[in-house]
Amino acid sequence: MRSRHLIDPELLPLLEMFPSVPLDAASLPAMRETMKAMIPPALAEDRGVTLEEIWLPAGADGHKVRALVYRPANHADRTVTGNERDPHPFAGEYLWHQANNRFGWTALLVQAPGSPCVSPYASPARAEDLAGLPPTFISTGALDLFVEEDMEYARRLIRAGVPTELHVYAGAPHGFSALPGARVGQAHARDLDGALRRMFG
Repeated sequence: MRSRHLIDPELLPLLEMFPSVPLDAASLPAMRETMKAMIPPALAEDRGVTLEEIWLPAGADGHKVRALVYRPANHADRTVTGNERDPHPFAGEYLWHQANNRFGWTALLVQAPGSPCVSPYASPARAEDLAGLPPTFISTGALDLFVEEDMEYARRLIRAGVPTELHVYAGAPHGFSALPGARVGQAHARDLDGALRRMFG
């Protein structure tokens, strides 16, 4: 385990709660049932945010992909190919790793991640012009597979004149906010709450 010593000690129980398991078509049904029991309740109404479950078309055969929308997020399918060419020495070891990322993007896009014809509506980082987007809050753990992608997307938003708030939490892997009792989880909750209050009044 090359990055375990970098994990915030208060987040170590998270690694036991959410072991890094490989995703594939056979394991998905059990994973979905597990996740249903762990879905966080809708964020407090005074934040003006609710949890929405949506089903997105994901291929010519008519199958759909379940998505939970309850806070802003940005991901790029090219994270897959970029991380494979130049993997981060520490980020992405726990909870959501490179193999699962490739499986997830392939399932969503119904084609290989990194292909030239991916729509920016599927992968926001593909958009060439980010000007005019709404104020954006981005948070990530320093050990999250997406940390470099998130920082790059924040940089592009700022250069496009979009009011942008970026938080990178030391010692935090992907999914760290699922353990709100940890101090880093509490810091994230405060930052998110403050950003939502500023953005939505």
